[in-house]
Amino acid sequence: MVSITNIIKDWFNPWRAYLAEFIGTFVFVFVSCGAVLSYIFYGEIGAAGVAVAGGFSYATMMYATVHISGGHLNPAVTLASWLAQKTSGATAIFYVCAQIFAGIAAAGLLFYIFGQEAAEFSLGGPTLGTGTDISRALIVEIALSATGVFGFFATMVDRRGPTSFGPLVMGLVVGASWLVAL
Repeated sequence: MVSITNIIKDWFNPWRAYLAEFIGTFVFVFVSCGAVLSYIFYGEIGAAGVAVAGGFSYATMMYATVHISGGHLNPAVTLASWLAQKTSGATAIFYVCAQIFAGIAAAGLLFYIFGQEAAEFSLGGPTLGTGTDISRALIVEIALSATGVFGFFATMVDRRGPTSFGPLVMGLVVGASWLVAL
């Protein structure tokens, strides 16, 4: 016999995962882009501080969400997980939508906090550096995204790897990637 509790639980569990992806991605984008804007406007934390903020916030949010949603927090990770048949198509779509909406919400909050001047700096989001052409930037993005996806699969998906350290490894990958890309 099906109880109302089981029906509610079955309905709420996927939404709990989508909410976890939204919150985790929101915090990561807000902290990391906020660190970029703080560096631009106040200059005190430096490039290393931006990388540490991004890496620590990603690791923290992965630890907070891994038991609920798998801790993807990144459309590239979600897409790779779907392609490897580790995530269903519907779940992948909802995760990516939650991640995109989280990024937009974080950008809105950063705009509110830092004002119109922050929009000139893409609200702390990625931009092309001086003298960098789009093809080189794309190569850097592909290489760093592939590194992150590899780190995710090696430590979070493959059970032979050190899964308990997966979020820490991913935070280190994100931090190191920020140092390369800044």
